[in-house]
Amino acid sequence: ERLIKGLQTREGVSSLSPKELRDTLLAVVQLQAPFSGILRPLLMQLRTSSRSFETAQLVTVLFALSRLNDAAARSVDKECQDLMETISEVLEKRRAELASLKPLQVLTLCIARSRLQLRKPSLKTVVLATLRAETSKLTASGSSTLHTQDVAIIVTHLSKTGDLDEDIIEEVCRWWVQKQRGQPS
Repeated sequence: ERLIKGLQTREGVSSLSPKELRDTLLAVVQLQAPFSGILRPLLMQLRTSSRSFETAQLVTVLFALSRLNDAAARSVDKECQDLMETISEVLEKRRAELASLKPLQVLTLCIARSRLQLRKPSLKTVVLATLRAETSKLTASGSSTLHTQDVAIIVTHLSKTGDLDEDIIEEVCRWWVQKQRGQPS
């Protein structure tokens, strides 16, 4: 209870590191409780600190926002919108860094961007690079970090955001062919 009271002020959350801010948001989302008293200052602090976050941490924050229950999201709608806009802009500026995301982080970003109906960042390049790397891994070792359902989810969410194009479809086909070659008979 003391922890919750301490987090209900801007000062209470301002001392948290980016990792602690991210973890607190994940906990609030996981508990799905009506924590608007914590959520408002937390979202405001996340927005203030977002430029100091690692790219992967920003992806996790977006995914957590996409999982907020409707009641919680409505109670902090302006703060959510402001934070999503700020993170989108930061990720757009860090597009080169998106290529260093792990395949499952790319999957997470595709889901979050689609659920939150964000226009930025464009994911065509990073998804294409991820799929090509995974196809190469399949060719070399017969294994891939991504499973068939992961690739299907990526394609579904890219189609919702308008990022699905011919190059990505071709690479998905190459990935699928290599995946089938690696399967035991």
